[in-house]
Amino acid sequence: MNKKLSYHQQWYLDNKEKINKRSIEYNKQHYIDNKEQYNERSKLWVEDNRERFNELVNTRNKKLRVEDPMFKMKHNIRHLMYNSFKRYKNNGWVKSDKTESMLGCSMDEFIEHLKTQFKPGMTIDNHGEWEIDHIIPLSSASTKDELVKLNHYTNLQPLWLTENRSKGGYRK
Repeated sequence: MNKKLSYHQQWYLDNKEKINKRSIEYNKQHYIDNKEQYNERSKLWVEDNRERFNELVNTRNKKLRVEDPMFKMKHNIRHLMYNSFKRYKNNGWVKSDKTESMLGCSMDEFIEHLKTQFKPGMTIDNHGEWEIDHIIPLSSASTKDELVKLNHYTNLQPLWLTENRSKGGYRK
């Protein structure tokens, strides 16, 4: 049974692509014009759904760490910086600077810096078999400023896991 389309239905079908394009453009502009409202609504949703939000983020991050070696590397660098301050929490030190600010370069530049120091067999994909090592150990820091300086990219190098752990400064 063929149903005859109304004028409006036929017009919609004939102009569907044009309508979708306009709709996308409208939505983009609407978001730009109302960004603060969208952000506020998003913050409220996260506050009201903290468990669900954390679950979504953790699931996404686990998947990306498996599928994307660069994501894994950047995550590990951030974690390394965070942990270096966490070890000294008794002094009340907090990581308040962005990781890239502490590194002294962008994440991508840092990863390229690490690659130039790779020993035979090291790749981004096999990170975990090697670690990022502090040349001058973090334990030598006595102030927060010194700790920040020790996290600068010039004090970091790739080292095979067994070699790094045998140095004696490893703490979980």
